[in-house]
Amino acid sequence: MASLTGSTIASSYTSLLKLDGNTASTADGDGSNAIQVKTGDNDATPLYLNTDRLGIGGQPLSALMVQTTNALDVTTAPTGSISFGSPSSTLQGAISGRQTSNTTALHLMGSGADGNTSGDMIFNVRENDNSTFATLTNSAFKFQHFSTDLVTILRNGNVGIGENSPNQLLHLKATNGSEMVLQRTSGDTSNLLGGIHFGNSDVDEYLSSIYSYQDGATDSAYLSFHTEVTGGAKAERMRITSAGLVGIGATPILPLTVQGASGNIANFTNGTNSLVAYVDNSNVQIANNTALDAEKINMSTANNAIEFYQGGSKKMTLTSTGLGIGASPQTALSPNLTIEGASPALILRDSNSLANNFYTIYSANGDIEHYFDHEKSVSFATTTDYFGSGESTKLKIDGATGNSDFQGNYIVNEQGRQNHVANTMSSPYYRFDGVDDLITTGTYAYHEDVTVTAWVRSENPSSARQEIISLGNNYSASDTDWILYLDTDGTYNGDVLRESGYHGYIDSGVNVCDGKWHHLALTVSGGTSTDGVAIVYVNGVAKATNSSIRNFTAENGEFHIGARVDGGGHQLNGEIAGITVWNKTATATEIKELYSGASVPFKYKGANQTSLVTGDDSTFASDTGFWTKNAGSGTSVTINNSSNGLASYNAVQSGYGLQRANLVEKAKAYRVTFTISNYSAGGIKAYAWGARSSSAVSSNGTHNVEFVAGSLTDTSFWLEASGTTTLDIDNLTVTPIGAVAEYDGSGIASDKWLDKSGNDLHGTITAGATAPTVENAPANDDGLVYDEGTWTPLPADASSGGNTASAGTATGYYTRIGRMVYCEFNLVNINTTGMTSGNDFFVQGLPYVVASHASHAHGSVALENVNFTGEYVTISPAGGTSAIRFAEVPDNSNIDIVIVSEINDDSADIYGHFSYMVT
Repeated sequence: MASLTGSTIASSYTSLLKLDGNTASTADGDGSNAIQVKTGDNDATPLYLNTDRLGIGGQPLSALMVQTTNALDVTTAPTGSISFGSPSSTLQGAISGRQTSNTTALHLMGSGADGNTSGDMIFNVRENDNSTFATLTNSAFKFQHFSTDLVTILRNGNVGIGENSPNQLLHLKATNGSEMVLQRTSGDTSNLLGGIHFGNSDVDEYLSSIYSYQDGATDSAYLSFHTEVTGGAKAERMRITSAGLVGIGATPILPLTVQGASGNIANFTNGTNSLVAYVDNSNVQIANNTALDAEKINMSTANNAIEFYQGGSKKMTLTSTGLGIGASPQTALSPNLTIEGASPALILRDSNSLANNFYTIYSANGDIEHYFDHEKSVSFATTTDYFGSGESTKLKIDGATGNSDFQGNYIVNEQGRQNHVANTMSSPYYRFDGVDDLITTGTYAYHEDVTVTAWVRSENPSSARQEIISLGNNYSASDTDWILYLDTDGTYNGDVLRESGYHGYIDSGVNVCDGKWHHLALTVSGGTSTDGVAIVYVNGVAKATNSSIRNFTAENGEFHIGARVDGGGHQLNGEIAGITVWNKTATATEIKELYSGASVPFKYKGANQTSLVTGDDSTFASDTGFWTKNAGSGTSVTINNSSNGLASYNAVQSGYGLQRANLVEKAKAYRVTFTISNYSAGGIKAYAWGARSSSAVSSNGTHNVEFVAGSLTDTSFWLEASGTTTLDIDNLTVTPIGAVAEYDGSGIASDKWLDKSGNDLHGTITAGATAPTVENAPANDDGLVYDEGTWTPLPADASSGGNTASAGTATGYYTRIGRMVYCEFNLVNINTTGMTSGNDFFVQGLPYVVASHASHAHGSVALENVNFTGEYVTISPAGGTSAIRFAEVPDNSNIDIVIVSEINDDSADIYGHFSYMVT
């Protein structure tokens, strides 16, 4: 090849091409030795060639160097650009350099089919002043599409995908949220799918990790969380399976499985309260604090027991042998429940509503007490007041003696014999025919405060009212006290007649003639003019009230059951199963209890209208010594011994006054009536057996105070001063209050309806057309009766009437069940003076008339100082009478009767017990 060193080749025209340089030069980048290709007349040199380099627009510093004086501009002619493809004013593909302000950049783009004239890849290289990247948040590199940033790398190294200002090393952003995919190339059943690791480059790059592994199938996976403890190795701590089970410290087998070393393994808290789970080899505990020293439940695997703790003390244990409260379950008797504790050890309560509560106390001393509260909620204010004020035991079983004290029933007074007739047999009742049936009773001296209850069934309203029970002698407003009746429309009504021409009607508005049994009640209280109050109840609920009852007057009268008081009409067409009459106004609670099936409470048993204080001891006309007068540290209590006598309290110390020992019975209810005059200071309360009336009386006038005697050891009754008291007392009476007449199914017979109150107000039934029929009685029995009491044996020379005598001791007791009467008696030191010596010797006074066909009785008799000649003696009732006589039976001889002359006067004794049948 010819050497062109120092030579120039030129065209015949203007110099379009010049070659200059030394082709033999081998110096890299030595412009003086390079071949220069020049164009134009100005000798512009656009191309430099040397041995291994090419320079366009300038001497080459590298294998290929392009140097321009203009910035990259892809929208105009491609000055300073390198393009690929067909020449065009619009580049088909270009690498372009552009200088804008101080930024030197390189854009890579493809412009053609997509019409994109913006750079697809942009490099912001460096500042124009040759400094390093001074602003680190400026873009150093980005991918764009139609000027939309897809990937941005800042000069500080932060990478943004969908975010042109990433603030973390990797910042993802998308309109519908950002997601990231870690996956393996092909499915597996157990190997790793992906993981994320956390650590530090200078100590440990893998301190914690989150992995995903295939969970036994190519289409399932689980997550596992691994951490590294100080000084230890990284290990799995938690796993979430493909089924959603969570395991902490263990492979999950339940929705949540937690495994740890012995001790507290879980704590759930809201910052104030905690629930702690504790597990060791012998116990599983749930507690309310990590110390496990307060409230907790311990499940002992060693003892196979569940134990409940309160305040750090074990309160209840449940084992396979039973439940123990306050103690481990007792095993000797294999009970299901063992309770141990201070009295009361157990209280059972049903508190679904305040209207129906039942309580049982099992005391540590073995007592069992049942309480009923139908009206009020319960206060456990003190250890001695479990059931609030006013409550009383209704059933108590004494743990020491085994005795049952029913207090609200009859068993408490029956010396351990259960009233089996009333409690275990069907209860009879009377059927009234609506024509002429009637039951009347003995005379009763009644009080102005009254309660009457009746169980009645009827389905036959009548054109005239039907009377259930009334009190009086003749049918007139001045001689009839009160009436319970069914009106012509079938509704239950009361009528209180206390003044001539006046009727105090009370209409319940409830139709009870529907063929169902109903409990009907009337209460009357207070007033001496027009302010008395009468209320009628149906099935325990008050239905109507009359608050203007007039002129209460205490009178005598008879109860008429099933018809008007004079028997002249208003007969009942229906049934009556029970009646009670009270000399007090029962409360709404007491009425509800009676309707609910409760018997007359013990405190109201044995009531009557006889004052325990009578004569001068009541009027203070003289000081008989009946009262003990005690003023305490006060001045005096005196009785002034005059026809207008008074008991005067002169500055009497509180808690003192008139005193009488053993006047009243404990736990019984009483009404104390007295008149105060010359009142100056203090007040008066009634007190007995540790209990007193609720409020003191502190004004002149006549007052009634009702109270229930207590049960403490103090037997005294006091009309006690309340505060330092000065006043005068007159006309003092103390009367037992409660049920003064009580009739129920256990006293029903064909001849009488027995009064169980003890006042002997037995209902008389006259045989014949006017006798109501006994219904629901046992087969072959016309009446079912239970009764017990005392009778007085009376020596006589005839079965009735005749000459009677006396004895030093004459006592008798009886029990009647149905038509059988069981008697016992004692006659000591019989006096036969005045008796006919040749007559048969009788004992009169039997409680019931002997059946006419009865001539012998079953029993035994003992005679002392009686000169009978027979081998033995039996009792021979006198049929149709209330008397017995004594038959002596000689050996193989006829029966003889003991006569009066065989009774040694003033020394003969006869003892016996026997049974007989009544008419």
